[in-house]
Amino acid sequence: MLKNKYIYLILLIILLYYTYFIYSALFFKYYYGLKTGKNILNYCFIYNEIFNNGDYDYDLDLNNCEILDIGSNMGIYMLWLNDKFSNIKVHSFEPINELNNIAEYNINKMKKNNNKFIMNPYGISNKESRYNITYFPYVNGSSTMYNMEEKNNYLNYFKKNIMNSLIQYRETKNIKLNTIKNYIDANNISHIDVCKIDVEGAELEVMEGFGHYINLVKYYIIEIENFRPEYLNKIKSLLINYEIQVNNPHESWIILFAKRK
Repeated sequence: MLKNKYIYLILLIILLYYTYFIYSALFFKYYYGLKTGKNILNYCFIYNEIFNNGDYDYDLDLNNCEILDIGSNMGIYMLWLNDKFSNIKVHSFEPINELNNIAEYNINKMKKNNNKFIMNPYGISNKESRYNITYFPYVNGSSTMYNMEEKNNYLNYFKKNIMNSLIQYRETKNIKLNTIKNYIDANNISHIDVCKIDVEGAELEVMEGFGHYINLVKYYIIEIENFRPEYLNKIKSLLINYEIQVNNPHESWIILFAKRK
């Protein structure tokens, strides 16, 4: 009987260890009164990636910096920036109105440190256009213009089954797209310190839309779906004037960190 108690205790400790991020994410949400969309666990996993795992943390001093957040979703990366740095100016791009509204609400709830956030309710691509996107309200971080089922083939069995159940709920949204080149010209932006890109398969199109302004950015942090043949190499070829360092390698997804020479 005593042995069984120890086993249960060990299992409880293991469970708490692997789910601690949920408690920290929920504390953060309720402390600041944030909105999280229809699936709170979806928010918890995104929070964990950014705040706990440090997916976009490259030990850069971003105080007094100008930043692009392309694919801002619910604004959690902006909340992380807002929590760590001062006097930053962030240009946010999110084409799905529900998510852009949540991001704007969230950043207004905890704006501090003399930071400024400019919310743009459209997406970024290689041309000015409109396009249909599949929006998954219960796993909004996976909303995409591309084939979600193809992506799921690269998940493990457990994650694939969870994802398949969540993506049954979907909506088609017709979104507005622009290019970063157009945005830079319209806003007379002279430099960009960091460009973070997380756009669920449209990374190459985003990069193509920079035109000659690709050299305006000091640091790129790009989440890439590397299961597509030669996809990473195509993006690298656009950054030939950069020193490329790839961090956190994964068989299907990587985060590329690029620094201007």
